[in-house]
Amino acid sequence: MPLHPKQTWPQVAFVTSRRQLRLAVQRNRLRRLMREAFRLERHHLHTPGLALVFRFVGPLPVSLHTLRSLMRIIFEHIDSNCNRES
Repeated sequence: MPLHPKQTWPQVAFVTSRRQLRLAVQRNRLRRLMREAFRLERHHLHTPGLALVFRFVGPLPVSLHTLRSLMRIIFEHIDSNCNRES
């Protein structure tokens, strides 16, 4: 049960692969960057009640700016697909 039932932000999980990033320090840094990108861009997501899992697949190293751009594109795609189904 959510702590704030009226909260419209989705539940989010971030996954990194040990195959892609051998060291825990690298995996933790990437997860921190993904969380920060989500925090900064979540206002672009207008579909309530979602559970999202983000797994980074791509070239490394990656910057916060790149992750923010990718999050924005993903959120626009989610919103357009959810609006089409409603």
